[in-house]
Amino acid sequence: MDTATATTQIVQFARVHARPPSKSLAIADARERELAQALAQLRIRRPDPVLARRLDEVMPGWSDPQSAGWFERAEQVGLTWLATGRWPSQASYDRGECLLACWHTQQRGIHHQRPWAERFRPHTARKTTFLDASAPGWSAMVDHEATFRRSVAEVADWTGRNKQLPDGSSPDVTERKLARRLSRWKSAEKGRNSRHANRFTPERGAYLDRLIPGWRGTSPTTSTNRGSFLQQAKWLATAEDAARFIRLNGGLFPNRRSFDRAQRRLGWWCYEQRQALDHATDRMTPHREQWLDAHLAGWRDYMRRGAPGRPQTTHL
Repeated sequence: MDTATATTQIVQFARVHARPPSKSLAIADARERELAQALAQLRIRRPDPVLARRLDEVMPGWSDPQSAGWFERAEQVGLTWLATGRWPSQASYDRGECLLACWHTQQRGIHHQRPWAERFRPHTARKTTFLDASAPGWSAMVDHEATFRRSVAEVADWTGRNKQLPDGSSPDVTERKLARRLSRWKSAEKGRNSRHANRFTPERGAYLDRLIPGWRGTSPTTSTNRGSFLQQAKWLATAEDAARFIRLNGGLFPNRRSFDRAQRRLGWWCYEQRQALDHATDRMTPHREQWLDAHLAGWRDYMRRGAPGRPQTTHL
């Protein structure tokens, strides 16, 4: 495609769609992506002044690649809202959505002149108008209090139906998600979660007490602070390895000072379980304690571990 033809088609596209062509797979067909590639080439080659003026009329600032990327991201924010009914989330598992959410937060900060956004270039009237058209409501700041109350209502509804607190080691995805919320609120109340601690007020604690009595406690099988089902599965696999080692070595516990790497790892793991029990940390849950009592007889007794420096001859 020659330069004149590419310019004509790009100008026609911009007049019809009121935006430059995009290379985004989410919003563009093959023809639009071809025009976007041609526009990228025009930025590099710089067409003659007549063609450049035609592009300036429909797409002011078209020659600035950074500006073009800005308009593309603005479109994607609007399309995310149309497709999902929500704005991009920084908590998403998709890296592209996380980056788009960070960009959206940055634009809100610029628009509302937040102190942390002073280092960014202010919006032009054209950019603000474009965002208003492609993503209506983009500038509204997040209502953290409304979000908090909505989250509490979801946990309270689940707790009311199941008559227990959500379990962080459950195979159910929804239950694990609700358990993580409880864990974050507990950490925020104690000032350990810097992201949420500054927003956790005594009023929020009272609100939780009213809707979820006993929310500071732990679930019936494992602590919600221990994270996910995968962490519990990893703990159980290591516990079974330790039980097999003890059985093969006549009741001797693995030595954490052994020259054998596998035995040393199990020795340290057993030591950590005893430390968790002695210091009453949330890592030693009733469920884990019961499992160890049933499968690792004598694990509470420090004197039954392998003697320091004594090599074990039987390995896993």
